[in-house]
Parts: sequence; C-alpha cells; structure tokens
Amino acid sequence: SMSRSGPAYQAGIRVGDVVTKMDDIGTPDMASFLTLLWSYDVGDQVQVEYMHNNEVLIATLELAERP
Repeated sequence: SMSRSGPAYQAGIRVGDVVTKMDDIGTPDMASFLTLLWSYDVGDQVQVEYMHNNEVLIATLELAERP
C-alpha cells in the first residue's frame, strides 16, 4: 500500500512499480532497498529509478516522516 499524500506517490510512483535504484545504488531486493532507504534522513532528496509498465523512469523526491 502507499499513501496518496506521500512523496513517492507525489513523484509518480504507484503500487506495483519496482524501485531498481536510489541515488544510482542498486536495490535488488527488499532488504537492500530498506537498508538504503533507512540510511537517509527526513528531508533528504533522493533520486529514484523505477520500473512502471515495463518503462524505466526516474523521479526525485524529498523524504518525509512516515505517518
């Protein structure tokens, strides 16, 4: 699930999309993704590469505190 008011949704990322990189660092599995995500702070800007409908897209978003 995903909050419609969160930064990922606001940047265009949707449920079912697959994040492949953050700041050019690969995220091959959920453990890698979460470890990398948790290394950032609220307010940091992160460039996210993701797959949406078999298309590679890139978005920059500002991390927010989880509700």
